[in-house]
Amino acid sequence: MRLVRPALVALSIAGIAIASTASAGGPAAPNALTYSDPAGDHVPTAGGNDILSVTYTTSGTIGPKGNGKGGGKGNQAYTPKALVVTMKLAGPPSDVPGTLYEVDAVTSGCGDLLLYFTPGVDGSGGLVDCGSAPDELGSTTTSLDVEPEVQGSTITWTLPFSMLPKEVSVGSRISEFVAYSTQTDPLTGVVGPYLFTSDLNYDNATSDATYKIG
Repeated sequence: MRLVRPALVALSIAGIAIASTASAGGPAAPNALTYSDPAGDHVPTAGGNDILSVTYTTSGTIGPKGNGKGGGKGNQAYTPKALVVTMKLAGPPSDVPGTLYEVDAVTSGCGDLLLYFTPGVDGSGGLVDCGSAPDELGSTTTSLDVEPEVQGSTITWTLPFSMLPKEVSVGSRISEFVAYSTQTDPLTGVVGPYLFTSDLNYDNATSDATYKIG
C-alpha cells in the first residue's frame, strides 16, 4: 500500500502562499500556493532529481458574473474545475525505471492526498484517503487514475474535481506538504528505501503552509 507518509529529515524550507485576487473589472484568478526548495541540495545524481518548487493551484473557466468566485459588479466569475499540482525540477526528470517523484499533502476532509510519477513503469497516479466503501481492513482509500504530464523540467498532475471524492473540492484546505525524488525498484516503481526513511531520498521539500482550493 503506497498510502504511507515516511518520516522526514528536518529541512529548512520556505513555504510561500500566494493569494490571487480579482482586479477591478476583470475576472477573479485561481488561488495558488508555491513552496520552494534550495537548488543544489539534492544527492548529486542528476539535475532532474533536484526539486526547486511545488505549486498547488486550480484550472477552470471564466463566465458571466455570479457563476463563480469574483462575480461582483464589473467582474466575470472564475469557476475552478480541477486541482493542478506541479513539481519543478532543476533538469528534466528521469525517463528510465528506478526513480520516483512524489508529492504528498493532507486534505482537511479526506486525509492524505498522494500523487506520484514512476518513469518507465506502469503505475503513475494518485491516492486519496477517503471516497471508497470500507474494504475488509476498513480502508476507504481511493485510487486516482491521473497520468502526470512532463514538459521540460516540470511534472504536472491535473485532477478534475469530478475525479476526486466530494470531500476534496473548492474551499477545502490542504496542508502538511511533502515532496521528494527517490530511488525505487525498476520493476514496480513502488518498493524503495523511502518507505522507511527519507534520509536516502535524492531530494526532499516540505512546507507547513496551508492552501485553500479555489
